[in-house]
Amino acid sequence: MLRNNISTQLSSLTDWSVQHIQDIFESISDEAALRAVENTFSDDLIATVNGARINKRGIKQLVLALRQSASRCGLNVYWQHAVEASRDPTTNRDGSFGGVYIIRGIQKVLPGNTYPTEFERHKTVTATIESQSPDSAIDSRKIVNLVFVALDVRVDRRKLSLLRQTRHLEDIFNKQMASRFDPYQRRKNPIRDLYTGQRRLTPDENDSTPSEFEVVNHDGQNPPTKFEVWVTALWKDFVTNSPTVGWVATHLVLHCPNTRSEVHKVLDWLLDEQTVPEIRKME
Repeated sequence: MLRNNISTQLSSLTDWSVQHIQDIFESISDEAALRAVENTFSDDLIATVNGARINKRGIKQLVLALRQSASRCGLNVYWQHAVEASRDPTTNRDGSFGGVYIIRGIQKVLPGNTYPTEFERHKTVTATIESQSPDSAIDSRKIVNLVFVALDVRVDRRKLSLLRQTRHLEDIFNKQMASRFDPYQRRKNPIRDLYTGQRRLTPDENDSTPSEFEVVNHDGQNPPTKFEVWVTALWKDFVTNSPTVGWVATHLVLHCPNTRSEVHKVLDWLLDEQTVPEIRKME
């Protein structure tokens, strides 16, 4: 039997790692999460968590315990930084990866409290990734060595209120979008851009997919991308109306509901101790 010797370039180690970590924590079920663990880590994994040795079975137990502590919205992974060093950049079959990410949506009931308190798990990881099969045509990469440091951080009350607000607004927005993009409702409820009142968001008449629509002018000319329009609208209204931090968070979600990671990045910026006073001056 001939072995496939054709070198195939796989996805980057960063893309592979980000996808696999999200599959573990953001899966819709525990069974799917455990399958993701199997697909991510080798059977002879060598790993430590906060300096303590842990095997693949221990990783599964940690994942299940964390998922059981999740809020009703589930867990969400937000990457802060990532770096990779592939042994052969032409194939990306083996190499090292390091990154920093935050897992949001963790709830704990603290001693003396009746209601759960929300936490974030801050993690730094370094991993060695190796292909498990000599066949270069398939992606058999798994983590064989892992060192990570994790710390649960209590969410700031101001930030928590904004996070809950964005989640609530996302639910409302998604329900509204479902009705607005109904074939019988789309002409009755045009979605207007808030910063000019002249542009509107409309779906392609030949495409019923709710998430695929473009920003158009009444004259039919295509303006910049939806993201660019959203950014322009945000900052124009921000300066004109001098909104509070909460209003900015609301505006973010309404203009770009599908980029939660970007929303949270801006929330972090808004809650910075040097940013808030500047916002207050504009009120």
